[in-house]
Amino acid sequence: MGGTGKNKIGGKVAVFKDWSYAEVEAKAGAIKDLELGDIYLAKGEMPWHLATSCESGGSHRLDISTSVRFRAVSSSGIPLRWSFDIEPSSASGKGGYYIDVEGCRRVLALLPEPCKSQFRQILFDCACAVLKQVKDWEKEIERERKIATDLRSI
Repeated sequence: MGGTGKNKIGGKVAVFKDWSYAEVEAKAGAIKDLELGDIYLAKGEMPWHLATSCESGGSHRLDISTSVRFRAVSSSGIPLRWSFDIEPSSASGKGGYYIDVEGCRRVLALLPEPCKSQFRQILFDCACAVLKQVKDWEKEIERERKIATDLRSI
């Protein structure tokens, strides 16, 4: 069943479990009886169609949040949370961005409003950070091009 932990968030206890959405729904009665609070989904397909909100997650690299936290309520009324990484962990230690654009498109297509708009805003903020880095790199390229030109003229 995986790891279990509890974390008091906003007066409510959030339970960390290595459960899928299908497992939560199968155990819905027991979860409700125990008043476990928010359940973190960690495996399987996430219930994107039930997402009610999203926000930048806790993982950051360079100038962007590389994860997005989603909230939902299951069809049986259980509050859910899960994360989506917009950049793979293999990007860690690299100097540029490796955004999973196709994964972001896939998730966006599955989200209902207003969560879809919130996710778009997060992606827009990421795009701004990527463009800022592009401009910085362009300046560096021009500086190095000048050095190469100057060296050739010596």
